[in-house]
Amino acid sequence: MRIIAVSQKGDGMLPMKQSPELEDKKSYEQRNAELCNFIKNAFCVNGDVSLVKSDKEFKAKVYFVVEDSDRGNFIVALSNLVK
Repeated sequence: MRIIAVSQKGDGMLPMKQSPELEDKKSYEQRNAELCNFIKNAFCVNGDVSLVKSDKEFKAKVYFVVEDSDRGNFIVALSNLVK
């Protein structure tokens, strides 16, 4: 397992994807961190969200490990994330 990105710290809405023109100016790392922010915002978690790449396939090659003090740790997998 290799961590690709981790969400930013903070409460409330964290920065996420913007217009295509602004996205083109962002680094690969920034876009991945903001993808983690999206998962954190969407699932209303209070811990970190890590985008990880697995050595072994788990429904998808990449997935998010989500930490929340009330719900514990869980995994979110998206299809067609990597081409």
